[in-house]
Amino acid sequence: SLFKILRQRFEALGGQLLTRRRVTAITTDADGVTGVTTANGEHFEARTVVSDAAPAVTLSLIKIGRAHV
Repeated sequence: SLFKILRQRFEALGGQLLTRRRVTAITTDADGVTGVTTANGEHFEARTVVSDAAPAVTLSLIKIGRAHV
């Protein structure tokens, strides 16, 4: 399937695809994105975040200048 091909390529380039996790925050610092925090308290460091949520939802998750808790 197209999804499988895209996922394989994404992972071959060093990406990590996480599913079935509700993101509660996209964390940032002065240099940009630092990661994501999930509803169960997991924090994943990342320089880039790809979201499949609606733009307004994704933007509402950005916590400018706030480190994860």
